[in-house]
Amino acid sequence: MYFPVPTDSEVLAKEFFIQTYVHPDTQVVLACTFRIAGVCINLALAQPNKSDNFGIYRPRGIIFQDTHLEKRIEFIWPFHTNEAIIYTRVGTNKGRPPQWNGWKE
Repeated sequence: MYFPVPTDSEVLAKEFFIQTYVHPDTQVVLACTFRIAGVCINLALAQPNKSDNFGIYRPRGIIFQDTHLEKRIEFIWPFHTNEAIIYTRVGTNKGRPPQWNGWKE
């Protein structure tokens, strides 16, 4: 599991997204990207050639920061790491996710 480092502040929304990466010749699924409520997770099903492109490998946790509050998800892996993914919330999306615009209810 790899967690990409956010490049900017995030608006965490109600969403679920999945994308698969399939080898064009063999049609074997090599990896999947999941985005759940704005949090991105890359799951590699084999050792990637350039793992830095996937994010931090098995971080110690995810930290959600708001102006007055901080929440953490801590992971327990069979090895120790100090790296964490930090999301800084700048707003919320209480309605439908933006990608739903134009779709019938």
